[in-house]
Amino acid sequence: MIAFDTSTFSISQSWAHSCNGTDRLLVVSSFDPANGTSTASYNGVPMTLIAKQAIFGGFAINLFYLLNPPAGSHTISLSGSTAGASSSYTGVAQYSQPDSFGLATAGSFTNCPTSTTVAAKNCWLIGAHGAEGSNGLATLGILSGHIGQSREEHTYGSNHVFGFQVFDSDGIVGTGTQTMDPAILLGNLPWNQGCVLASFAPSISSNGLFMVSD
Repeated sequence: MIAFDTSTFSISQSWAHSCNGTDRLLVVSSFDPANGTSTASYNGVPMTLIAKQAIFGGFAINLFYLLNPPAGSHTISLSGSTAGASSSYTGVAQYSQPDSFGLATAGSFTNCPTSTTVAAKNCWLIGAHGAEGSNGLATLGILSGHIGQSREEHTYGSNHVFGFQVFDSDGIVGTGTQTMDPAILLGNLPWNQGCVLASFAPSISSNGLFMVSD
């Protein structure tokens, strides 16, 4: 089964992240203040962009992933994006990922509900959430009473404030349409928001096969 490993964030274009265990997965949520083209790499290995969600005002949030990232502590490097957060997991199938993904935006609302149609059994949901506002710093997280956990969140800036987080379901979800609610937990509205949500299947598949990476 999938398990959370570790997480970190940075308001720069590079930072260290340590991946441990077997059947590893690394995901990166990156914030692009120019809604341009962003890339991410880990230890020089290019990561795959799942999707980019534009945010009203000319910004974007990106969700990248890498299967079987090198074990140990290595550097995440971004281009285009200027800040980001990363989280890693174990017990993830090393093929045919992601299982599914969905996109969403929200205007001056507290939350940004985002859905995806999960196909495989025992998946976890993992997402990237970005926000932009002008009324002071905020705290990002998961709307109270809804599934999941924010692994890393941060807001920065003064007259123009940006925020981002990486979050997950903190457990398996069912198949079919599944929704998570990343949100502005503390802060003055309005905040423009965007989200990319993906499902990842475990290394133990529905037919009992087991995939192991080094």
